[in-house]
Amino acid sequence: MNAKHTPGPWIVEPMPGLSGLVRVVGRANNAAQTPLEVAGNLSAGNANLIGAAPEMYEALEQDAALIAAEWMGLGPDANSDSFWLVQDALGRIRAATAKARGEVIS
Repeated sequence: MNAKHTPGPWIVEPMPGLSGLVRVVGRANNAAQTPLEVAGNLSAGNANLIGAAPEMYEALEQDAALIAAEWMGLGPDANSDSFWLVQDALGRIRAATAKARGEVIS
């Protein structure tokens, strides 16, 4: 993937001097920092979700490739119900990762 975001891992840490607020910090090659401030009642939960995004994206990309290689070559005759369920799941994974890349899926 050609990343259009700060590479992971991202960490969640308290905002210096601001009690109750957190920020997400991306560390490109463990050097550069790009803070994203997350405020509000759900700030810690939102920050944790945002912080996990790079790892979730990579896992979905890898799993989509594995699913496509293992299942899609079998075709719908292998196990019709399972094939269509897996095909639907693969579609959802591909749509989510495309959205993360900023691509519009119609």
